[in-house]
Amino acid sequence: MRTARRLLVVALLIPVLITSLCYAQYTGGSDPLAISLAKRFVTQSSGAVTVGSYLASANVTRWNGGESTIATGSMQGMGYFQSRIDMQFSSGVTSEIRGVTSTGLPSGAWTDGSGTHQVSYWNTAVGTHWYFPLLSSIARYSDSTLTFNYVGQETWNGANTLHIRVTTIVVQPTQHAPGATSVTDYYLDPQSFLLLGMASTLHSDAGSPSSVPWEVHYSRYENLNGGGRRDHRHWQAR
Repeated sequence: MRTARRLLVVALLIPVLITSLCYAQYTGGSDPLAISLAKRFVTQSSGAVTVGSYLASANVTRWNGGESTIATGSMQGMGYFQSRIDMQFSSGVTSEIRGVTSTGLPSGAWTDGSGTHQVSYWNTAVGTHWYFPLLSSIARYSDSTLTFNYVGQETWNGANTLHIRVTTIVVQPTQHAPGATSVTDYYLDPQSFLLLGMASTLHSDAGSPSSVPWEVHYSRYENLNGGGRRDHRHWQAR
């Protein structure tokens, strides 16, 4: 059973631009205000250029109980569903690869010194690019398989935010009943419309329905040459 990880990640993201991204046709069901805010976030974060892939480096601290372990890492992705994380610890490399199956379902696997393990379907449904939100579910505002709702203005992590909730239907024919949903919450700065944080839940890769809440905090945005922004963030599971 894969235990919940508590990580501190500081990353420098370097977007690689491609010509276009493919969106599913939006057919309704979402809150128009939530869609408008999601569009503002994408425009403000990307500098109005199309971002289709990225490469990031990271310094990683992993806590297990009261002990911490330091690592360096790299993160890369293409499109909305393909990504790879490699973390170099003193004990060896831990890697995670995400993609989609031939039937279009999200999938993933992670490897360490003990072998290769499948990522829980619930976790793949949350989204691939938590460390690069321009390709996460908030950027898929034209995708009819997602529902966007504006929750309202609220205080989150001590800051005033605009709260958007993105919901997707989880369909897993072998382990989970169709119709279950996966929810990710996004918190935008009301002045800049940049992302301050996101939150969702993790599940055991052994298939247990129990969940662990997690958050990603974003800060220190900087402009990049050629458009777009980079930021620094940390991730934690509680």
